[in-house]
Order: sequence, then structure tokens, then C-alpha cells
Amino acid sequence: MKPQIKLSASSPPAFIVHTSDDAATSLSAVAIYSELKKAEVSAELHIYQTGGHGYGVRDQDKSDIGTWSDRATTWLKLRGLGK
Repeated sequence: MKPQIKLSASSPPAFIVHTSDDAATSLSAVAIYSELKKAEVSAELHIYQTGGHGYGVRDQDKSDIGTWSDRATTWLKLRGLGK
């Protein structure tokens, strides 16, 4: 995690998505999630095996990364923020 990222109890809830085969290591996503949980901030972390970097909301061959927005929609609904 980059030192300029400061997380605390006042950080907003977070939905975090990453892929294991992204050149930017998914360990930073894990660190952010961990710090949020230590601060008792609601957070959810999804790390997909494949999908690379810059996948957006489109499907990728040999990956289910395209389903991340479904997970995010459910997360928002459970927080009372979606229909």
C-alpha cells in the first residue's frame, strides 16, 4: 500500500476489486482491505484469478472478471443504496 493512502475510521465503506494476474500486485488491495477492517470500516474485497488490468465492465476470455459489477450491485443493495 502506498504511504500516501491514509485510512481511518472516517474512511468511507469500500468495495475493492482486483485480479491476481494484474501487473500491479493484488497485495495492495489486500493491505487496503486489512487496514479498513482494522479501522472497523465496512469493506468487501474480491480478487479474481484472471482478468488483467483495465478490464472495466466487459467480459474477458477465460475469466469471470466481467461479473464484478454484479457483486458491486449486490453490495450496494445490501447497504440500502440500490434497487
